Amino acid sequence: MERDGGVCAVTGTPDAQAHHVFPFRAIRHRAVVSRDLKAVSHFWGYDLVEKFNKALERGAAGLDSPRNMVTLNRSVRQRWDRAQATLEPVSSSASPPSSPSSSPSDAENTGTDDSSLRLRWEVLACLRGGEDEVLRLFHKETLRPVREGHEVVINAEGEGERPDEWLWRLRHMTTCMAALVAAATPEGVGEEDSELDARDRQRLIREWMEKTERAAGDGQEDR
Repeated sequence: MERDGGVCAVTGTPDAQAHHVFPFRAIRHRAVVSRDLKAVSHFWGYDLVEKFNKALERGAAGLDSPRNMVTLNRSVRQRWDRAQATLEPVSSSASPPSSPSSSPSDAENTGTDDSSLRLRWEVLACLRGGEDEVLRLFHKETLRPVREGHEVVINAEGEGERPDEWLWRLRHMTTCMAALVAAATPEGVGEEDSELDARDRQRLIREWMEKTERAAGDGQEDR
């Protein structure tokens, strides 16, 4: 992608392609995705979920644009898709934009200025049994390993080219949720399941929410 200079935003290598931040296939499963996100909106923020639902309603115009895209190489993309690592928006606001009381303006208050977005690389593999050799990445310019906390800055010439912080935050939270669910149910996520697509992640999240609700109901009955 021209905005990212044709190189991977994380490693700086030229063997990269443009990918959607939040999976474009969510449009085909709008009803299921909207229902599942509604279940976690109390924790992730009603405004954030409502904003995403409006983007889903716009179809391709809402998700198939530079605002929902980033250039990554295959290695980084695989770690991201497998919930082994995530890119978390670094907010400049005092209160976390993912809180239920946050407003849309809070969620957009991220980055070094209006035309850039800062992200932090976080390794989630430890939730699934420890860091693995496949998580070793190196930056092309510094030749140093891309470690936990490595910051990525995506610059854009215009507002329409700047990635939407709220989409990044939603993707970050769903990735973390998938990693947590996978860690809690290792029998359900083996090597053959590593290529989880968006529907698989949503299924795991839905099952996790159902177990949580049942546990809460059992606790009330005990009283």
